[in-house]
This record gives sequence, structure tokens and C-alpha cells, in this order.
Amino acid sequence: MRKTGLCLGVAAFAGVFQGAACHQDDPPVPGLEDVVYEGGTNDEALAAFGSLPPKSPSKPFGFTLPTAGARLPPTPIPTFAWGDATPILDAGTGLFAPPRSPPDVPIHWLGGRAAFAHGAAFNGRAYLLRFAVPASDKLVRVFTARTTYTPGADAWKKLVDAKATITITIQSALFDNNAIAQQGGPFDGTSVAFTIGP
Repeated sequence: MRKTGLCLGVAAFAGVFQGAACHQDDPPVPGLEDVVYEGGTNDEALAAFGSLPPKSPSKPFGFTLPTAGARLPPTPIPTFAWGDATPILDAGTGLFAPPRSPPDVPIHWLGGRAAFAHGAAFNGRAYLLRFAVPASDKLVRVFTARTTYTPGADAWKKLVDAKATITITIQSALFDNNAIAQQGGPFDGTSVAFTIGP
């Protein structure tokens, strides 16, 4: 995708996604600076994610941690986890198959970085997480290839400081060179609500 096309594509859904930037030498698109990228995901894949309407999966998927209605302590920072057993079309073989696992890269190495996420094209399954409260449906957003997420200190502070019930939603899609594969989604997962407090 050419630079101009990507920038326009990302800007088109500024109200839905945050954190994607066009290239390392470009300033981030206003309002899109703070998505956390993990597991090799990038801004072009994020743009593709927003270009198609979400579908219902053949089997529901969603969070395994936390459970609905859980009250999480402020410390230590918890790890959020989810499952996705929905068989979808494998981009390489054209056959329906279980989802591919993301590479086993330590979370501390991935870190969770904001914007400027260019590099190799993304292939495989990715998830978009949204943490929302009544005052903001864009409190924290994460675009990841992993099936767990441990918030960094800044993201966790946003969640703790919200002092409200937090609802997490999840979507998934299968990518082939930054594009969503045929029959690859995006798919809506289930949501879960929790609170943070002693």
C-alpha cells in the first residue's frame, strides 16, 4: 500500500481505532496515537481490520480471565487472557483449520509500543481489545497477536484511575500480508465487565 493511501485509510476510522501511524518519519494521525501493538502487529493490519464490518463467529469466543463481575486488586497488575477456537480459513492452504498460534516471544521483549509500528507484514491471527467505561469507550486499546495481555504501568493506571466498571470487548481476524484473509473475519467476540479495587 502506498504511503498516501495508507494514511487516508487509517484516518478514515479515527473514531474507531487509535495508535496507527503511517510511517516512522510521519507524525501520528491526530487522535490515533495510543493503541498498544504487541506480537508483531502493525498499523497496516490495523487499518485493514477497520475496513470490513465485523461478523458473528461460528463459535463464541471471549475472555477466560477475568471472569464476569470480577473485582481485581490494584496490585499486582493482572494478565488478561482469552480463547478463540473458531476454525477459519487458513490463508496459506485455503483450508479450514484451527487458528495459528502467535510466535512465542516474551511479553517483556514486546513491551507494548504506541504507534510507528512499521516493519514486516503481519500474518496470522490478531485481536483487537477495547477497554471502555461509561465516560470513554476508548480508554485503552490493544492490537495483539497473543492470547494474553498484561497492561504496562501507564495503561494500568488509566484503568485504575477510571474508578468505574470496565467492559472489555474483543474482535479477531486472520491476516495474510497485512490484509484480512478470505473468510478471515473480523469476528466479534464476547465482552466481560470487571471492577478494580481493594
